[in-house]
Amino acid sequence: MTRSADRGTTAVVISDLHLAAGRHDPFSDDLALAAFLDALARRAAAGARLRLVLLGDTLDFALVEHDGRRLDPTVPGALARLERIAGAHSDVFAALARAAGAGVAIDIVPGNHDLELLAPAVLDVLRGLLTGRGGSVTLHPWMLHLPGVAYLEHGQQHHDINRVPRLLEAGAGEQLPLPAGTIYGEHLLALNDLFGADIPIERLCARSMLAAARRHPARLARAVRPSLAAVRNLARCQRAARTALRAAAPSNAYASARCLPRETVGALQHATASTPAGAVRRRLLGRRAHEPYMVGGARSAYDLLAAAGQAVPFYVFAHTHVADDRPLTSNPAGPRYLNAGTWSRLAPHGARRCSYVELRCDGAPTAKLLCWLTDPRCTPNRG
Repeated sequence: MTRSADRGTTAVVISDLHLAAGRHDPFSDDLALAAFLDALARRAAAGARLRLVLLGDTLDFALVEHDGRRLDPTVPGALARLERIAGAHSDVFAALARAAGAGVAIDIVPGNHDLELLAPAVLDVLRGLLTGRGGSVTLHPWMLHLPGVAYLEHGQQHHDINRVPRLLEAGAGEQLPLPAGTIYGEHLLALNDLFGADIPIERLCARSMLAAARRHPARLARAVRPSLAAVRNLARCQRAARTALRAAAPSNAYASARCLPRETVGALQHATASTPAGAVRRRLLGRRAHEPYMVGGARSAYDLLAAAGQAVPFYVFAHTHVADDRPLTSNPAGPRYLNAGTWSRLAPHGARRCSYVELRCDGAPTAKLLCWLTDPRCTPNRG
């Protein structure tokens, strides 16, 4: 159940930590993040009413190897990977538990890299890790709506190749869905291993793989079988996406829990409708958006909420790894788009890291994009 934006509460939003384990783990600022979380715990202990929003891709299950493979959409596979992640980042998990124990309420919105948290068994284990000293952990499968203050999403539903078909049903089956982007990323990692390129995860892309193939042409034949397997998996994603486009709108229960009309939630779901084949066509034809796609997604959310009389001043997203704060309309005093960015090495070259968004819900709501570590491109805040 989604809690309302209680008067006097401050929501602190971080995203895209991509905590993983092993050789492809892109997160290394454990001590800085633990210090940030401990600062929140001190504020809560001093009487501040805080909620920490983990806005997706907090964990990166797809980058954790177990039993010789990375992708495993089963619940047992997810539990094994969660154990490895918690062990690799014990300082962060301990600091999260201290914050929860001090009274910081934790809200989790899964992203496309930690959809495993939609499985009740996986969420229960994570809750146990974070609330050993007491505290509250609430899961929001898709969005978090703070009435009168903010609308928050991870944002993968606005990214054609990472959109999750039938997201609201994702945790109900024995296997979790794999977005097309996850399958593509795993294929790049497999080729990286095959060519012995050892390209860092933050530089892994189709161009770097082509360069590696040119350096090792004798190994190209060995890449045929995994490439065909990836194509078959992507085709399954395409079929699932087509089925999802014909799916009914979300249930009344899901809509009412988020204080939004059922029709609005349904419209939000269909506004993000896309398929992997559509994504490929757009890229092959060279069609580029006139603005960052996440800003366009936020504007769609604003338009739909405004039509329902539920507009809020702030629309907070993640997923792009680019921290941002800009007007969402031509009115600079109107609604704003904010992005919490990433704390991982997956930030684009030149983008700020260790950023977060702070929403104050008392009186006239305010929002600030801040940085925990000193960065000349945003306001530093060392707690």
